[in-house]
Amino acid sequence: MTLAAANRDPDAFAEPDRLELARRPNRHTSLAFGPHFCLGASLARLEGRIAFTELARRFPRMELAAETLPHRDNIVLRGVRELALALGAPA
Repeated sequence: MTLAAANRDPDAFAEPDRLELARRPNRHTSLAFGPHFCLGASLARLEGRIAFTELARRFPRMELAAETLPHRDNIVLRGVRELALALGAPA
């Protein structure tokens, strides 16, 4: 397994950079699996769904406020460092 490759590991997936929603087998590592499964995975999904649904309900004209998204410079914790949004008028 390639260090920090996660769901894009060339040792696990034939075309790691290709988005294949129906990939089989698909041993992805989102929120881990097996003995390393995140105990808070269900709560995290529920909280995310509630937060994003409420945000979209309150600010229906929300859009990105920046042309580029700054990413983290960290091999372990990947993702966007910040997400600037223009919320518009509340509903």
